[in-house]
Amino acid sequence: MKKILITLLALGIAGNAYAANLLMDVKSKDYDSSMALIEINRAITTVAEKSTDNYTLRAKPMISNALIDGTEWRSDLPYSTVKGMVENKANGYIFYSRSKYNSFACTLTGISLDITNNKDMPLVIDINQSCMKVGDFEGQPFYTGKFMDAGASSQPPVVVGPKATKSVLLRRSDFKFRSSGMAAGWLVPLYPMDFDNISIELDLKIDDAYEALTATGKIDMTNLQKYDLDYQWNKNKKKYD
Repeated sequence: MKKILITLLALGIAGNAYAANLLMDVKSKDYDSSMALIEINRAITTVAEKSTDNYTLRAKPMISNALIDGTEWRSDLPYSTVKGMVENKANGYIFYSRSKYNSFACTLTGISLDITNNKDMPLVIDINQSCMKVGDFEGQPFYTGKFMDAGASSQPPVVVGPKATKSVLLRRSDFKFRSSGMAAGWLVPLYPMDFDNISIELDLKIDDAYEALTATGKIDMTNLQKYDLDYQWNKNKKKYD
């Protein structure tokens, strides 16, 4: 019996650990929401790096939200939906709350790639012949223009000049356009993240050869208690209820 109780306790702890949700509250006095997203991204330990005589690459998954930076996706969620997720210990969501009646969810939207060209000649990455895997997405990334370019089979290459460095955000290309009444926006499927297992794969066609980058990590929750959804909901119970 004692062994069974210990096992159940361990499963309960593991379940609570996996039922991780974060809340970036726009009305919080403890932090600014835009800075919260930066801090959460910094807490992702997943980094893929590769260095050769010709180039140095560094890739990291990114979580972003249209309401903050104006370049990524948004998904309207009623307060009752978010509250229900909290009460049911929903796994792996990051919420951005503007008010009791208007909340949004963030997810992994792409991979931030830093490229340093060590050559005396331009370095060319063919995005059309490249592939990435991040979150629940696997396919050709896109990085040019706005979201109407998502899924386009023809994009200009990423060109890095001699001895130069360039940073690009490779976005997932399964965004869907939604128009309802006066509102319109680009949506990406909402899916839960396992905060303890965030992996990326990136296959880039660089010049005439392929380079593969892979990495696995997590969101380090050590200093993120102020964003913990249960903590915030209890702290601001009167405001939300």
